Parts: sequence; structure tokens; C-alpha cells
Amino acid sequence: MKKIVVLITIFVFFISCNLKRENQTVVTSENLTIDRDPTMQIIDSIGRDVDKDIVGFKNDILNFVEKKRTILRDSSLLAKALSGDVDAYYRISFDMAPATVNDSNFYKYSYYMAQKYGHKSAYSDVFLDCGAKSAKYYKDNNYEENNDWPLDYIGDNQKKLALSCLICSYKEDSPWAAKIFAYYFRNGYYFPKNIEIANKLDSIYKKAFPPFDGE
Repeated sequence: MKKIVVLITIFVFFISCNLKRENQTVVTSENLTIDRDPTMQIIDSIGRDVDKDIVGFKNDILNFVEKKRTILRDSSLLAKALSGDVDAYYRISFDMAPATVNDSNFYKYSYYMAQKYGHKSAYSDVFLDCGAKSAKYYKDNNYEENNDWPLDYIGDNQKKLALSCLICSYKEDSPWAAKIFAYYFRNGYYFPKNIEIANKLDSIYKKAFPPFDGE
């Protein structure tokens, strides 16, 4: 339960981290052609490998949500969200965050919002919702888990979608996405262990959120 609470709490802060900050140096697609940063190249390569396996899965999600939208009452909060009302979507993702862990379709709604309406911060919601569902599964089954951001207890397509959306968040300059990637690379979860890349990614997060004095 503690891990689920942590994931839900971070859910609230994750989106705010997508805002670009003045004078912040981050790796972006715009400076890739100049700097040819190997970290971005590796993450881009990972993204291509992941995405090629889930093209059909992504299309199925979009088709599912489109059909869902046609049968919802127009006055419902979900109907408003899926019609592009960002405020309604935030109410679902923030105010109802604990309940979304038990909603098998929430990550689909988030992916739809990101793809259909260009609501980029919803990509991070996809990742966090999938992670929360995975954490809940191993907690409910009393599994031991050392991974702080586990994606092992969900379907393979769902896991790949979560990683794909984490990459999208990283490309939107999300410091939290950089921090999670750093954790994965540092520990060899889902990607080859690479301490140098982990350190670079951690530095992005630390530039966005410098430690307090005494930390």
C-alpha cells in the first residue's frame, strides 16, 4: 500500500514537472542535431524498438476509447474529458487518483488525451497509471519487489506502452521522466545498465529541482 500511495503522490507532481523552466539546460530534440547527445540517441533507439511492437495495440486503444465516448452520457465527467475538456480530465486524474488504480481503462483514456488532443502531460499519466497497477498487483499477491518503478506485473503490450509514453514525457522535457530513466539505467531494469547515462539523466532532474541546503 505504501508503494501505491507513493506512486499516486508522485502522480500529482509529475505533470507540473513538464513545465519548461527558464535557463534550464535539458536535452531536447531541437539540440540533438547540434550536440548529438548519446543519451537521446539511445532513448530514441529504445523508443523505436518499443513502438514497432505495439502499433496495433495503440490503434486498438484509440478505437476503444472512441467507441466508449459515443456511448457515454454527454454530461458525465469522463465524456467531457474525452471530448477534449482538459479541466474535466484533470478532475479525473487528480481528484479521483486513488480510484484510477482500480480502473483498468484509465491509462487508455490518458493515452487518448495525449494522442487525440495533444495533451502532452497525459503521457506521464499513462506511465504512472500502469506503474501503479503493477505495484498494486505485486502488493496484493505478497510478492517481493526491489524495483521502485515496476512494470513487470502488467501485460507486455501495456508495459511497452508505459515505456513509450515515458519516452514521450522525457522528450517534453519532464525532469521526472529523466529521473525514472536514470533509475532504470542505473539498476539495469528494462534497459542495459549504464551508470554514465544514469548520471546524465539524474543531472537533468537535479537542475530542475536543486537540493535544499543541508541535503
